[in-house]
Amino acid sequence: MNVDQFPIEIRHLMMYRQKEQHGIKDWSVFQNDRSNGFTWEPTPERYNFWYQVIRCEMFDVFYAKYPKVAYPKDMPEEIIMLALDRRVEQGWSPLSLGTFGFSWKKTPEEDKFWSDIHQGKYNVYYEKYGSAPTTDVPKYKGEIADFPPEVVEMMLQRQFEQVGKRDPSVFENSSRVGVWSGGFVWDETAEGGDFWNAVIGDKKFHVFFKKYPKKESLINSHIKTKQNDKESTSIKVQRPVATISTGKRLTTSGVSGRRSFTTVTSRRIGYKTIIGF
Repeated sequence: MNVDQFPIEIRHLMMYRQKEQHGIKDWSVFQNDRSNGFTWEPTPERYNFWYQVIRCEMFDVFYAKYPKVAYPKDMPEEIIMLALDRRVEQGWSPLSLGTFGFSWKKTPEEDKFWSDIHQGKYNVYYEKYGSAPTTDVPKYKGEIADFPPEVVEMMLQRQFEQVGKRDPSVFENSSRVGVWSGGFVWDETAEGGDFWNAVIGDKKFHVFFKKYPKKESLINSHIKTKQNDKESTSIKVQRPVATISTGKRLTTSGVSGRRSFTTVTSRRIGYKTIIGF
């Protein structure tokens, strides 16, 4: 297994121990050689633990010592990383396990902060630690210039899970980039290769929004609804009417470089006007 595919808890603790010994977190060191980054023996886990986890990929050894916690699927990675920091600082003690795996009151943020996070109010993190997402639509360049921000955000999340960083410039240079060049392996995501081939490869963004419907958030809060509009009480909408045909073509799936025949869908789009009130 590629080290980029290690569970996030393990990658986090590897970088945490690296920072303790060298003052930095640099995932690229582990990508070059998974045995580098920090000295195993002086850590609280000692040599045998890391040999089994990193070299032998015996992840059950890690979770036997540090039980897994299920974080909300929409929780940003930087908040998960902070939560994991707090778990480590409290020694992952079973006596202090609470929601997110640590005692809220014993953290620098205290109860109210983590209570808000638990309720999905992630803005409190950015208010406290900065790097708040902008209320404007992110502007991307290159090959993802026309990608919806929600799609790019998910690409960045999958990139972080496999590489340990969020870098849109990687996709701006090549939207189909794989993990070896800083992207992610499509087949190793929860969505799978076919999903990303449609969304990234063929720009069928409706496939993305069918799985992840749009919802009002900071990323799309720029969309305003006119109020007190006295000119009209109804809205005319052109609804697309599609005729669908299918065929096959040779495609490349994600970073693996495998080529295979996939079904290609083409549409003939017409429109009819409907009136809503």
